[in-house]
Amino acid sequence: VAHGGILCTILDEVMAWAVIGRDTWGVTARMTVDFKRPVSVGRPLRAAGTVTDVSRRLLRTEGRIADAATGEVLATSTGTYVAAPPERLAELKARYRLRSAEDRSDAPVPVDA
Repeated sequence: VAHGGILCTILDEVMAWAVIGRDTWGVTARMTVDFKRPVSVGRPLRAAGTVTDVSRRLLRTEGRIADAATGEVLATSTGTYVAAPPERLAELKARYRLRSAEDRSDAPVPVDA
């Protein structure tokens, strides 16, 4: 059975990338996780994160991990992220060469696996 801390890391990642998908960068301020079922090691999983609300510099998110074969939800989460101020965001984008998909002519076509 997978360690809950690993599942928390996956959930934090997918929610953080949902924030980045909104053309900002944020740090985790709060996160809650509900473990629904044990997660067997060696089984393919599917994790997804979404931004559910934005107010000033706070972004609220939801995440979930499901069994890729059955679709059964194994863990869910909510999070609050604090967005980086504009000058810090510019530094981070330059350092990591982040560009939105709309700004990229070489952006890969998303594939739902």
